[in-house]
Amino acid sequence: MIDLRSDFGKHRGSRSEQARQHEWFIKARAQKEKQEHLDEKAEEEMTALGADIIAATQAQIERFEVKLDQYEVATTAALIENQQQLDQINIEIELLLNQAYVMEDGRRVFKTEDGTKVFDEQGEEVSADVLDPDVIGDEHPTWEAFKAKQDEKTALEVERHQLVEFQEKLDQARDEIADGDISGQELDDLDAELDSMMPKSVRSEMPDMAAESRGALSHSFKSAVDDVNVGKPVVSPAPEQAPALSPVSP
Repeated sequence: MIDLRSDFGKHRGSRSEQARQHEWFIKARAQKEKQEHLDEKAEEEMTALGADIIAATQAQIERFEVKLDQYEVATTAALIENQQQLDQINIEIELLLNQAYVMEDGRRVFKTEDGTKVFDEQGEEVSADVLDPDVIGDEHPTWEAFKAKQDEKTALEVERHQLVEFQEKLDQARDEIADGDISGQELDDLDAELDSMMPKSVRSEMPDMAAESRGALSHSFKSAVDDVNVGKPVVSPAPEQAPALSPVSP
């Protein structure tokens, strides 16, 4: 007689083993997919990191050095222009001071255009009980005229500080690329930083430099064409043929 319980137990054990194998297969596949995802993510991160640390090529550095040269030329021109303007404004301020009303204590003062207030050359108001504004004649320069020149001088001094600071940054940039140990991303960041802090007076000098570069390029192209044509035989233009004469009737 067949023992059904024994056969059922064997069959049940076989199914349990299959279930365990199936469960193991599912877990293994899930683990594999998870690992593949982690590997892909790590590879993407390494690629992104690699883009940041890839050294700049020699060509990139040379192009950047050319740009630094242009910046330095423009900065020098802006500094010269700034100094000339400062010299001129100082002369104009000194002229106004020489024309100012001088108080008994030696202070040079200016009356406002409406004739109600008086200020000394330091910008301090002189009260009416110390000096009556009506005492100052109209032949003396006004406070507004003097203040405008002072403000212009202050703006030029601020501009000069920015120019000097930008020039120092250009020197630092030279040092950073001197040994060639700089990545392409770092080079781009440095270029962007210089562009963002460039004073307006320097930027205004750049178009003239670009025009000079275009002129130099055009001259180089013409020279190259002339060099190519050297040694070629000179072809004289064909002489014009005289028109045929019609026979003269007797």
